[in-house]
Amino acid sequence: MSNLASALKDEVARLVRKEVERELAGLRKEIDGLRRAVAKGVAPPPARRRSGAVRGGRSSFTPESIRSHRHRLGLSQKELAALTGVTPVAVYFWESGRTTPRGKSVDALNEVRKMGVRAARERVDKLLENEG
Repeated sequence: MSNLASALKDEVARLVRKEVERELAGLRKEIDGLRRAVAKGVAPPPARRRSGAVRGGRSSFTPESIRSHRHRLGLSQKELAALTGVTPVAVYFWESGRTTPRGKSVDALNEVRKMGVRAARERVDKLLENEG
């Protein structure tokens, strides 16, 4: 094997080990919490949802659904952030699956989901006009 191929193989293996260890650390914390709950005789906390879906009343938001609604309305992440009252970074995190919308953000996303393209554009223009 060439030096480049060997170096790439070593780097990929290192990154995989790092990612696996990060995931295992979270699972170990969860297991420790469950063990403590069982030792205390308390009902264990509900399991974490890993699907990325957020339930807001009757609605469910996944990173893909948030992104597709934004694209359907022709909005940038900054414009969706203005409509929902959050920062553009929050929208980026929702769409990447790093975080999930909560509370008032879910309500705001439900309102955006009901909007048409024209209504969304008018509202964004008004919000951004007032902003700057």
